[in-house]
Amino acid sequence: PNDVSPLRHNDLLSIDPWTFRVRLGAGRPRATATTNDMTVVTQRVTAMPVADLATLAQQRLALLIDASATTQTAASEEELAAVVLNAAMAGTGFARAAIIRSEASGESVQIIACLPESARGFNFSRSLIRAAGDGEIVTLSQQGVEADDLALSIVSLNIESAVCAPIHLGTAVDAYLYLDAREGERAAHSQSAAFCKALSRMYGTALGNLKPLEVERMRGQLKAELEAAGVA
Repeated sequence: PNDVSPLRHNDLLSIDPWTFRVRLGAGRPRATATTNDMTVVTQRVTAMPVADLATLAQQRLALLIDASATTQTAASEEELAAVVLNAAMAGTGFARAAIIRSEASGESVQIIACLPESARGFNFSRSLIRAAGDGEIVTLSQQGVEADDLALSIVSLNIESAVCAPIHLGTAVDAYLYLDAREGERAAHSQSAAFCKALSRMYGTALGNLKPLEVERMRGQLKAELEAAGVA
């Protein structure tokens, strides 16, 4: 109480029972527009039953153990994102992965990190992001959708399958782990959603541990600047 704490763009500010995201006009990261597929592909986005998220293959378990150890030493969110994205692609078979933050109700996203780097030029499914915004991991596939619907919407992105896992800070959804495979790319391994759920929880835990350290560094820097300026 009564202590100065700096705020940054995208910080979460909780005033019970609400959680607000801080928006700072100066120096805001460039956002990438999402593809509006809300009206015709909703039936393709489904929440994964808990029973389907129970089993992890031995290879994925090893990846999770390695990633867990490495995330604890990450000095920044960018380093943390690189660890999780490498593990995500190795354990799922998806051709691209990204850590993103949603802006403007999913109409655009901020890309925290992505693999490969060229994935920054790809669009993201708005319906998938909005569905994951409810706090549950969701998947997208072409099964059960009429060709006419696809021709009007997501087929323009050539997405064969995708997974979007919410990343929580406390009770709030702070970011998303987003993976997809497009036409002609290798198919994702089975039970990819379970692996992504574990990675997203790991990311949220590590990010939660990292935030206080960043705040303390910023508070110390602010104090030093005020003292240098002669402000008591």
